[in-house]
Amino acid sequence: TLRKDDPTLLQNVDSNGQLIVVQDMVDLPFLHEAAILYNLKARHIQSLPYTRTGDIVIAVNPYQWFHHLYNLQTQNIYTNALVWKNRVAISNTNTSNNNNKPPPTDIADPRNALEPHVYEASSLAYQGLAARGDDQSILVSGESGAGKTETVKICMSHLASIQRLTAASSSSSDGGGAALPSSSSSLSSSGNNNNNSNNSNTS
Repeated sequence: TLRKDDPTLLQNVDSNGQLIVVQDMVDLPFLHEAAILYNLKARHIQSLPYTRTGDIVIAVNPYQWFHHLYNLQTQNIYTNALVWKNRVAISNTNTSNNNNKPPPTDIADPRNALEPHVYEASSLAYQGLAARGDDQSILVSGESGAGKTETVKICMSHLASIQRLTAASSSSSDGGGAALPSSSSSLSSSGNNNNNSNNSNTS
């Protein structure tokens, strides 16, 4: 029975009384402001800038570049898991379902095997566009200096790399994929202002 004066009230602790840290904050037993801030802080201390909340990826600007998070190998891990393998799974599901029945809800989410990353947003957007033909949008929001423009550049670069792989696998030209990163250079001037947190228009 919980008491009002119980210090563990609404605390996310394990069986040993230690505060727990999760990749997806949907998995927190109690979701409130203090729990969210603690979880983000704990992951930030571990040099893990990304945390998932359902379909939302939260980024805490580390103000440094982690090369291992954005190299080609990492890009390929998310592309393979969320674009190519996921595309095959959806195709098989659609083939097995007759009469336009909805897909089963017990299909494992491939993101569960991956650390939260902005690459999952770009991968799933490309997969939704290529596999289902649905229009896609990625919303990047945050205060000035939080890293919005850099996040968009990372997404655009990843989308371009997926497009290049697609073009190469189909022995076709590069199409518009290579031009995607160049469009991000206009985001700083149109979407951000100079301020103490963001003096170079590269938030």
